[in-house]
Formats: sequence, structure tokens, C-alpha cells
Amino acid sequence: MISPRQSDRGDLAGSIYFTAPLVFAFSAYFLQWLGIDRLYLFSEFGVYELLTFVFLFFAIMVYISLLSYPACQGWFKPWISLLLAGTIYFAGEEISWGQHFFSWTTPDVWQAINDQAETNLHNTHALLDQLPRNALSLAAGFGGIVVPLWRAVKNHHPSALSPAGWLWPTRACAPVCALALTLSPFDDWVESHPDLPVWLNTSGGELKEGLLALFILFYAVSLKRRLSAARD
Repeated sequence: MISPRQSDRGDLAGSIYFTAPLVFAFSAYFLQWLGIDRLYLFSEFGVYELLTFVFLFFAIMVYISLLSYPACQGWFKPWISLLLAGTIYFAGEEISWGQHFFSWTTPDVWQAINDQAETNLHNTHALLDQLPRNALSLAAGFGGIVVPLWRAVKNHHPSALSPAGWLWPTRACAPVCALALTLSPFDDWVESHPDLPVWLNTSGGELKEGLLALFILFYAVSLKRRLSAARD
């Protein structure tokens, strides 16, 4: 029986799971050091917001493909359906459900309840913004770091077909989760020290959202690999 560890085989340090988060995060500092306009990088239609949407779009495609997998029974499909719905919400909110692409005018009624006059939900109430954000951060911290670390220490690698095997992220998600949970506080610290170089002050919120979106994609891909390996 295939284990999650076997399905994520290969040198982690040389894999895309390790390099992609580093390139995504630290390219922001490098581009600012080169003098690229901060607004071009971190605005509502900036490079990093678009990349965040791209990560989520591909995650949505993977989750849709997983719904047809017969490998796991029980509550596997409801779980994937929940992840799919959450990812669609994240992606839709990130681009204000298309407003950032098509530039339509926000209706007056919606402008009155939306902090940024956009056609999204997360700017209408803190519950629709902070709750999903904090839940995803908790999932990244516990599921993406604590669980893989505990399994490595205990040498515990359940079958990929068992709920314990496919539910939790594998060690492949640990680098992106660690970056997501550290870069945003680092950016806040830099912002509170105006004597530091300007290029060190990125947009921690945008970078964190992008890394969390990459975590969602990595989890989806890792899950699909585990189930595919278990069926072979």
C-alpha cells in the first residue's frame, strides 16, 4: 500500500514544493530592489494578486478532477467539495468576481456596504474576511507544519487510501506554509522600522495570500498524487 511519504518521493530541497514559494516570495523583494513600482506589484490588479488567482484557478481544476476519483469512499467527496467551494470563494474574492478584469462599475447599493466599493464580500464584514483568512492560516500552521513534523518524528506514514493518509497535507506543503506564516509578520516589522531599506517593505498581506493560495494548490496536487499512486 502506498504511503503519503512514498507518493511525495524525491528530494524535497530540489523540488518545486521548496523552490516555488521561495521564488514567489523573495522575487517581490528583488523586484523592489530593482526599482519596480510597488503599485505595479501589489495593487488590486498587480502581479502578485494575479499570480494568487492563477494558483487558485489551477487548484480548482485539480479539485474538480478529484471529484471523479473512486479511490476513497465515505466523506472524501464531501471534503473535496468543501475545499472546492472554499477555493472558488478565495479566487472569486481575490478578483472581486471579475471586476478587476472587466472593470465594471460597482452598484451604488453595494458601494454603501463595501469598504473599498468593490463587488466582493470580504470587504463588507470582518466575519467574511478575517474568519476565512484565520481558518486558512490555522490550517497552514497545524496541517501544513505541525502534522508533517509530528509524522516525521514518529515515523508515522499511513496508507494514502485511509482518511489519516489523504486528509492531512504532507511534508511537501511545509515550506510554503512556513513562509506564509513568517513573511507577513516580518513585513509588519520592517514597516515599523523606517530606517531600513525601502525595498524590504513589500506587501505582507498580498504575499501571504499568494503563499496560502500556493499551499492550497500544493495540497490539491499532493492529494491527487497520493490517490493516483495508491490506485496503481
